[in-house]
Amino acid sequence: MPAYIDDTRKAAGLLRQLDRIMVIGCSGGGKSTLSQKLSSRLDLPYFSMDKEFFWLPGWVKRSKDEERRLITEVVAGKRWLMDGTGPSTFDLRVPRAQLVVWVRMPRLICLWGICKRVIPLRQDAAGHGTGMPGAITGSGVSDLHLDVREAIYASGNRRT
Repeated sequence: MPAYIDDTRKAAGLLRQLDRIMVIGCSGGGKSTLSQKLSSRLDLPYFSMDKEFFWLPGWVKRSKDEERRLITEVVAGKRWLMDGTGPSTFDLRVPRAQLVVWVRMPRLICLWGICKRVIPLRQDAAGHGTGMPGAITGSGVSDLHLDVREAIYASGNRRT
């Protein structure tokens, strides 16, 4: 599959043939919105790294061992669409993914998306807040961007 496709119809046709898709990018950049829409259109089971693996209700952090066990179970499945960056689990997800979509929005849009999510801090039916706990600083967003790029680069180099 080509690394870049500029023909929307061709890209849509290729997407319909895939069974396992990862969507990554900075917080607030629209990963979950895009993932949920793709999941619905492509009839792929949707998994949010935050809600399914990283956090328990009330924003209690899940243990790393349990997190990795749950992710391993899902990626072993035949069909899935998973959103969330989490470079520490790329070793589990990237080898099984048929496509990795990197959502790269401008930093100000990501910060705006974070602010819209964090300010209300409501809880959904599963007891998860709609916003993420903790403060996000400008340097934290920059660090995340660099970590993701480095992890993707490292993942690609391991396969050569």
